[in-house]
Amino acid sequence: MKKTLSKNKVYLFLNSKYGGVYSVVKNIITYSQLEFNYNIIILINKNITPDFVSLDYLDKGKQHVFIYTPSDNFYTTCKRLANLIPDEKSILVANDWVELGMVSLLGMNNPVVQILHGNYEYYFELARKHNDSVNYFVAVSESIAEKVKVGLDVKCSKVAHIPFPVKMGVINLNQNRELRILFVAADLKCPNKKFHFVKEINTKLEEKGVNVIWNIVGGGYTQAEISQWWGETKNPLIYHGFLSAELLPSIFKKSNLYILPSKNEGLPVSLIEAMGHGLVPIINLWEEKQLSLVKSGYNGYVVENGNSAEYINILCALNNNISIISELGKNAFTTVIGKFNPYKQATAYENLFIQAFNAKNSRQPKKVYGSRLDQPWIPNFITKNYRRLFAN
Repeated sequence: MKKTLSKNKVYLFLNSKYGGVYSVVKNIITYSQLEFNYNIIILINKNITPDFVSLDYLDKGKQHVFIYTPSDNFYTTCKRLANLIPDEKSILVANDWVELGMVSLLGMNNPVVQILHGNYEYYFELARKHNDSVNYFVAVSESIAEKVKVGLDVKCSKVAHIPFPVKMGVINLNQNRELRILFVAADLKCPNKKFHFVKEINTKLEEKGVNVIWNIVGGGYTQAEISQWWGETKNPLIYHGFLSAELLPSIFKKSNLYILPSKNEGLPVSLIEAMGHGLVPIINLWEEKQLSLVKSGYNGYVVENGNSAEYINILCALNNNISIISELGKNAFTTVIGKFNPYKQATAYENLFIQAFNAKNSRQPKKVYGSRLDQPWIPNFITKNYRRLFAN
């Protein structure tokens, strides 16, 4: 039974191209233990064609779609966005620059929590720019929390590390007759994800006579483009396209390995979800802290040098001892089931929302983004037309 503690509204912001933060937000709401009035604002950049998926875990009346363009007067954009927030008591859970820019520019006194879900300088810079506008920064990994503190103040009490809530699955032990590898990325064209590694690895495996079934999930390509890129090969690649979090478990059931050769990551939700379904992770070593989650030979493998040869050696060894995948998968499941318990971790996030709500805010307007064209006294059509004129 949910504890009735606060019926204040919580507004969580999402970009229309959902990445790992989509699952974090979904699971906070789904496994909520406190009686918050949750709302979601979906931000859509009109200049970008979004892979927009309607949210099916929240009443339609609590989903608000906000469309903007970069050419708009940013002050006008912020005022329009702020009109979706009913009062200064509503808690704002930010994930990116638009909503943070709104709070800073308008000097809004709402309680603000920023989720830092990427181990990139972009997110650390967001924290530095909006330090005065955020009550609490919540980092999904220890390394992200430490880097944020270094950028702000090593003694900063506003930074919390809270593992995100993840829905655990059921281990499927019937897929260990062959290698079935899953690759997941919201945007397969993102250079950081190194999707091209898949074809490089497969070519070498074929030369060694290793049979593999590849399951690829992500946006950015059409089926025809993927088929042409993959070419003639005896190892099939099944392209599932961009899938919502609700559909992804069906692909977990068809896989037994999860490969993630990214150059850099924070703590990918898909990694935890895969381990929570008993998949064996084979990941690149971004930082030493990853070794606390994935331990080579126990519940997966960490590739230290990041080259394709290491992935190939691991996959060949697994192919020669296919039965070990079941044991590794069980260990992967055991590793994450406690730390990312959805009910426990959703409560941890909600307790932080309460702390933010109890904070006293008196913010002054601060212009972080924009130019001389982004002024309250300049009509939006003038700013927009001027930018369009000089963009061509």
